[in-house]
Amino acid sequence: MKSKPSLPAPIFDNLDRLSNPFKIRDFSVGHFFAGKTALTASQTDYEYAWKFLYSYNGSTATFNAYRREIERLLQWAWLIEQKAAVDLKRENIEAFVHFCQKPPMTWIGTKNVSRFKLKQGERVQNPEWRPFVSHITKSDNKKGIEPDKKSFKLSEAATKATFAVLSSFYNFLVQEDIVESNPVLLIRQKSKFIRKQQHQAPVRRISNLQWECVIETAERLAKTKPEVHERTLFIMNCLFAMYLRVSELVEDERSSPAMGDFQKDQDGNWWFHVTGKGNKSRIVTVSDAMLKALKRYRIYRGLSAL
Repeated sequence: MKSKPSLPAPIFDNLDRLSNPFKIRDFSVGHFFAGKTALTASQTDYEYAWKFLYSYNGSTATFNAYRREIERLLQWAWLIEQKAAVDLKRENIEAFVHFCQKPPMTWIGTKNVSRFKLKQGERVQNPEWRPFVSHITKSDNKKGIEPDKKSFKLSEAATKATFAVLSSFYNFLVQEDIVESNPVLLIRQKSKFIRKQQHQAPVRRISNLQWECVIETAERLAKTKPEVHERTLFIMNCLFAMYLRVSELVEDERSSPAMGDFQKDQDGNWWFHVTGKGNKSRIVTVSDAMLKALKRYRIYRGLSAL
């Protein structure tokens, strides 16, 4: 009989709890193997995976996405394949992607839980955590339908992300002279994992009429409770008039949006300077309607109109 796959455990904690791996020497991975004999070279895996992930400390979202893929690889390599990730070849990577598309039930959870938790003042692995999670749509959730492990399916986007992150990781290992080549690049037929869609996916967006309703509602709220909803109105105008992503309007590790990001050029045109996805800077046109909304909010705050 085939033995059951060992239960996976989280390897890396949250970014704000990780030390700088370039300043430490001890890369013991004993916390993962929990007393079992660690694989040869697993310590090398652990050290360079940590260093690779830490290089993305400028964005928590990017770090979390990369950590998910790298942890899955290490867990599969150590527990299923019983090899170090630095020793994996092309055929191993293909087997890993197949594994991700249909992981065992014991590797799938039905809710997002923290990787580590506090126990008697110490951070310990959460036994309820799983590397894969079966999700349901919001509409199904409203109907009282609960997530089912059997219905887990790795999306096309998730499969593409797996290839992209693993390729970046092995390129990093090549540059560090840990491996000789990138096994992901040797996979010639990625199409067998990723099917090309023949039809265009429907674009999810609200109509202009719906947006007008949102703005009108925000305006009414601003009149009745300006101390709260003048800001609401300004934010909704930013999203509507400048087509901003939510991530471009909030403060994070990349940037802290400020009034000074609205700037006028020598021709008298106004622009909004923003740091967007991928830590890339871009300049957004500020329309007359957006300029009017900016003036209104600044005046409410007791500032000059511009």
